[in-house]
Amino acid sequence: MTVMPSLLQINSTVGFGSTGKIVQDLQSHTRAHGWKSYAACGWNANQCGKDIYELKPKWEKFLHGASTRLFDNHGFGSPIATKRLIHFIRGIEPNVIHLHNLHGYYLNLEVLLTFLHSSSIPTIMTLHDCWPFTGHCCHFESSGCNRWTDTCGLCPEKAEYPKSIWFDRSRQNFIKKKELFSKLDNLVLVPVSAWMNKNLDRSFLSRFERRVILNGIDVSVFDQANFSSDEQRHRSTRPIVLGVARAWGRKKGLDDFIGLSKKLAGNANIVLIGVDPREARKLPENVTTINGIEDQMELARWYSRAAVFVNPTKDESFGLTNVESLACGTPVVTYDSGGARETVDKATGVVVKRGQVDDLYEAVCSILQQDKKTFSRACRNRAVRYFSRQHQNEKYEALYKDILHG
Repeated sequence: MTVMPSLLQINSTVGFGSTGKIVQDLQSHTRAHGWKSYAACGWNANQCGKDIYELKPKWEKFLHGASTRLFDNHGFGSPIATKRLIHFIRGIEPNVIHLHNLHGYYLNLEVLLTFLHSSSIPTIMTLHDCWPFTGHCCHFESSGCNRWTDTCGLCPEKAEYPKSIWFDRSRQNFIKKKELFSKLDNLVLVPVSAWMNKNLDRSFLSRFERRVILNGIDVSVFDQANFSSDEQRHRSTRPIVLGVARAWGRKKGLDDFIGLSKKLAGNANIVLIGVDPREARKLPENVTTINGIEDQMELARWYSRAAVFVNPTKDESFGLTNVESLACGTPVVTYDSGGARETVDKATGVVVKRGQVDDLYEAVCSILQQDKKTFSRACRNRAVRYFSRQHQNEKYEALYKDILHG
């Protein structure tokens, strides 16, 4: 009788947010291919059942958040919840553990990594951001900080997530993370972009085996062909310039969109998805805002309606929204931030130097002056060829098998 291999994924979320959806997709894929597949998370989207474990209690998450704000020790709270997670892990006895985001006010890094060291369970960790190898931040490109290549300290990102309003413990956090990760022997890293992979070369994680696997999307959902019947109905006299983010702010380029709206004036309709109502009141009248959209089909409809998608992000590990737009046949104008520059080529959009709003405006205008059909086929083909969720899930499954039998 063949014994089913088992997988446990650990992430801050399951079922919502970019990484939470990746976890959910991988869980569905591995189940369909003969795995027992579990997920543990800090927060879920009303997922239930014995295969999904939510770390509790909530009061400990609150204390973790408060401790982060005051003492800058993010990732070193929640000891009780993490010990309960370890009890769960021992109960299911996974053959492979897949770590995703370990930040998010829900997990104690020291307790977890100490257990992984002693258990010798084959483990992979996807680098969705840079937090595992810095003393504080998830992204450092916009601040131009390279202290993480040696030892962190005097962190310029202290006021950014995971925000600390009092102490700066970035040096102590860096030293502790380096010590904990250095003890692991069965860890394989998965950077989500070539940019991330290059940064790992300069980090204390450089000694670990690596395999680049890009983030993927469901190209059957993000497909302009799904909405061809209502294209004429929703066609506007002015083209739509679209922006999408889970949470807007300075780093996501909200200020740059305000500057762009002034330059475009009445020549286009700017639509921003994911804008908090409080932020919406501060935006110019020629910017239409929509609260967050969790329904991927509805989001795909907006990508398909747009003439151009604009991503003025200052920090980006990959750029999943760029890929979603491409899959819907819509060209992209993006800043050259992190992995975002890797999602676009000359046939599918324009890459602009970070923070240059004048260049952003010129790139948008150059696309608006052309028929969208000029780009659509190339955009769709690029998304299907390089960023299909099915292809990426197959790469992960192959990696699981390699480390399980290696």
